[in-house]
Amino acid sequence: MAKASRRNATTAAGGTDPVGETTARRARTGVGAGSGAGSGARPAASQPAAVPAGRRERRADLVDRRREERIHLAERQRRQRMIRRWAYVALATIAVLGLVFVGYNRYQVWQGDQQLEDTVSFTYAGQQHQDGPVTYTETPPVGGVHNNAWQNCGYYDRPVANWHAVHSLEHGAVWITYLPTLPADQIAELRSLAEEQSYILVSPYPDQRAPVIASAWNRQLTLDGADDPGLDAFVREYRRSADAPEPRGICTNGITVATG
Repeated sequence: MAKASRRNATTAAGGTDPVGETTARRARTGVGAGSGAGSGARPAASQPAAVPAGRRERRADLVDRRREERIHLAERQRRQRMIRRWAYVALATIAVLGLVFVGYNRYQVWQGDQQLEDTVSFTYAGQQHQDGPVTYTETPPVGGVHNNAWQNCGYYDRPVANWHAVHSLEHGAVWITYLPTLPADQIAELRSLAEEQSYILVSPYPDQRAPVIASAWNRQLTLDGADDPGLDAFVREYRRSADAPEPRGICTNGITVATG
């Protein structure tokens, strides 16, 4: 009580109050008000530093470039998917066409082999030669007596002598004769056959009974045309066949002229 009375007396006498000075100082500096019951103003938050304009432009350019790269990548991937898709379609189409082609060829071979069953057989002996013309029973002939000179294999646009052609059959040749009225494209096909393979003799034969006739020694098959599957089958079966009397005989260095 004595101390309080002295402090009050000092204050009343115009002295200094330490507590009051401390409170006033805190009020001036803003300290203490916020540490009490929570009242009073908070310090202002600091503002972010401004980004320079050049850096903003570079950042915008980088964003644009990355966006364009993503667009280009997506487009490239789309094209690649499309290319792969069309590649698969093309491969599948080629495979299907290949199967169709192989299947058709096998069918043609099978059909030709079936037609070989219609081949007519004869029993003429070989190595019987004579000079001059010879008369034959079959048209065209398939064997028998023949001239000493053989007809060179190949294509002729006019008829050849029977007796020279029969000698070629004796050497293992296949003689393909055709009616002169056969379409030009089929004649060209027969010519190609004679030019691409040896031991093939092709010539027109005006008096024969079918558009195309294939003859070997003691064998003959009538055909509907040059594209008849039986023709290839006959050539495969009887060209240079061991059934010919002289299968190792040559089909060159003989007669080169036609008679018609």
